[in-house]
Amino acid sequence: MKAHFYTLGLLLVSFFSAGQTLPELEEDSSEILNYREVEQYPIHPDCVDASTESERFQCLNTVISNHLKSEFTTTPEIRRQGGGKAFGSFVIETDGSITEVKIEKSAGYEAFDNEDIRVLQLLPKMTPALVDGKPVRMSFIAPFSIQIM
Repeated sequence: MKAHFYTLGLLLVSFFSAGQTLPELEEDSSEILNYREVEQYPIHPDCVDASTESERFQCLNTVISNHLKSEFTTTPEIRRQGGGKAFGSFVIETDGSITEVKIEKSAGYEAFDNEDIRVLQLLPKMTPALVDGKPVRMSFIAPFSIQIM
């Protein structure tokens, strides 16, 4: 049985228009921001050499996509179903840890969704996103698809 992996690239949660100004943050804010609301993107440990925000953004997307491909285990149930596609989300906290991992759009069966969550929970601690030089919480949505033939 041959497995073909298709990652769809990462979509960062975005609910605001491109012209939106950065939010004013209160001290110890628990607000979860999206990528358009931060001044500096989170930095994955494998992306510390990226020198520009554009490079950091691209590296972060690539590293998370590669992480999903390499760590996702195709269980017998996933093989029987022929794969699937789910949209997992998570928050990078102010300390860089990964929390609030959940499925935003299900593959339609528990085995795939649970494996997607498991793999996202394995992401390493990162340097958090920043606004005004202060760490902020930032959300991601990571689509992942696998087709088994």
